Amino acid sequence: GSMRAIRRLSSSRTAVRGRRCYAKVTPTTTNNQVENHHEKYNRSGLPRGAYSFDDGVQTAQFSEAKNYDIVIIGGGHNGLTAASYLARSGAKPKILVLERRHTIGGAAVTEEIFPGFKFSRGSYLAGLLRPTIIRDLELEKYDFKYLPRNPSSFTPTTLSSTHNGKYLLLGSNEAENARSISQFSTKDVESLKNYERFLDSCRDIVQDLLDGNPPQIGRGFGETLDNVQRVFRTAQTAILKSKDLAGFYELFTGPAANILDRWFESDILKATLATDSVIGAMVSPYHAGSAYVLLHHVMGESPGGKGVWSYIEGGMGSITKALAKSAIAGGGDRVTIEVNAEVDKIVVEGKKVTGVAMRDGSFIKAKTVLSNANPNHTFIELLPNHSDVLPRDFLNHIKNIDYSGGSMKINLGLKRLPNFTCYPNSGGLTGQIVGPQHIGTIHFEETMQEIDVAWREASLGFPATKPVIEMTIPSSLDKTLAPEG
Repeated sequence: GSMRAIRRLSSSRTAVRGRRCYAKVTPTTTNNQVENHHEKYNRSGLPRGAYSFDDGVQTAQFSEAKNYDIVIIGGGHNGLTAASYLARSGAKPKILVLERRHTIGGAAVTEEIFPGFKFSRGSYLAGLLRPTIIRDLELEKYDFKYLPRNPSSFTPTTLSSTHNGKYLLLGSNEAENARSISQFSTKDVESLKNYERFLDSCRDIVQDLLDGNPPQIGRGFGETLDNVQRVFRTAQTAILKSKDLAGFYELFTGPAANILDRWFESDILKATLATDSVIGAMVSPYHAGSAYVLLHHVMGESPGGKGVWSYIEGGMGSITKALAKSAIAGGGDRVTIEVNAEVDKIVVEGKKVTGVAMRDGSFIKAKTVLSNANPNHTFIELLPNHSDVLPRDFLNHIKNIDYSGGSMKINLGLKRLPNFTCYPNSGGLTGQIVGPQHIGTIHFEETMQEIDVAWREASLGFPATKPVIEMTIPSSLDKTLAPEG
């Protein structure tokens, strides 16, 4: 047996910012209703059991089997992607997925927090889930459906601001983008087109590296050959796009603010784009290294095209449910997914992993253990004797990974749509007609300096006076998430 941590086979945008809205928020349920609802839906602490889909179909009858070819720790999207691919492999392994919580999903999960209101509690947009994975695992057969957002971004301003209540609305329509941007800068209309062409070029350079393992030599002839071929294709693309190589280098090493200042003159456009560079990270757009996350702007791929970020019908949990169904379809009764199944430690005998010890005291034997957990939890917390079985340099690397972040997520059930003074709802304050201002990501920053000040305050241990905010209203496109009206 061997121990290995699962590679990031798929990814979704997982980090979120705290939400603030100009609209008045009115609770739709009483505290007692919420408490009773939480008690009903909080199934943690229940004994281990086979995961059951909403239609009541279990992944497998729970058994006391103690011997598997592969055990996967964690039922998040990465663990389930691995299970789905392995279930289809020629070796036909017997696979067990162990999820600590009462439901699968990890960061890609949908849960009913208030009666009738379903929320994507972790990640909230999809775009980095590779099209190759969607095709290979036939996820669309299992109720996976993108809901592309257009417009994709809305930045309101107050009537008393220097922008006098103008707003920035960006989407896939170039003419509409130009009309919106020209309110703040006519020069930036053309600059945005050229900027996006530059980011497209940078994306094309790294595209071949996205669908494979990180390039490594010495992993067997087949994998080494594949790595060499992908690196060669990447080098070929880089040569073809040599005029962008200097900018490409800066994108991966420099501050986002430097790049945005060079491309644009409008503060509100720069601030809107700069939020991509700090998403989920404890950094300022003025920090070296923050620029590469600007590639998020064009890395998303969904039916609307490259650079498109979408909602998922039924919330982000629909991704992991589709992956689980795909794993079961690919492996049949060789695949078992258990919930309320917390791993206490990875068991090592000599220099070999032999299985996992469960929190309930049981032992499950496995030839191979994959971990969907983060590296620190996998190699430090789940390996009590890690100093004896792992190389010192590797351990030092794992121990010094920086997990710091300043993000929080607030989920709200609203009686009505938010109403923005600068872009009022159709039908007045109580209007319930979804408009362009409700569909995409809503930003509240007007300058990059605001983002920098928020970081400075947070880095000193204080809640930011004006936090960086991204607000989304998934029910504007997805009618399955909230009660009618």
